[in-house]
Amino acid sequence: MDQAEVTQPIQKSGSNKTIFVVLAIAIILFLCFCCGIFMVMVLVINPASTTYSDNTTIRQELESTPVIENIQRYEDDEVADVEDVDISIVDEIDNYVSEDEFYTPNPEERLVAVQVSMENKSNGNYYFSSYYFNIVDENNFSYQSMYTGSKEPNLESGYLGSDEKVNGWITFEVPV
Repeated sequence: MDQAEVTQPIQKSGSNKTIFVVLAIAIILFLCFCCGIFMVMVLVINPASTTYSDNTTIRQELESTPVIENIQRYEDDEVADVEDVDISIVDEIDNYVSEDEFYTPNPEERLVAVQVSMENKSNGNYYFSSYYFNIVDENNFSYQSMYTGSKEPNLESGYLGSDEKVNGWITFEVPV
């Protein structure tokens, strides 16, 4: 007697779409886990410090950076000696017109650009930033420096090593 063959279609227990979604969720969870482990390692092992080739760290540099306790005022021709750093005004432009075509001051304000020179006379590093400078008007109103529309080359921020110098422009937006 001949046996009859019965063929039945193979049953799938899910669609390809379901398998893809489960696989995608597993990959996302794995990546989140890896990022979490990385963040814990960064924060626990070496918090808030970056090591340079000479084995100094940002933390060490920030701890050695002097803090200016008293804010003083200086006139154009004076050299300010702030924590063994000589700071002087080289040039200034009142009513400076920004070279940035996308920036113009408000109608009731004008730009004042001041070229500053700094020389570190100390034995250590000195952190500087244009945001440490203010300009004070005759009514004792103080104005902070600005970045957008500032005169180039602007004084940004960085470290001055011993006997190093830096020059740059700082721009302020002040009332007319």
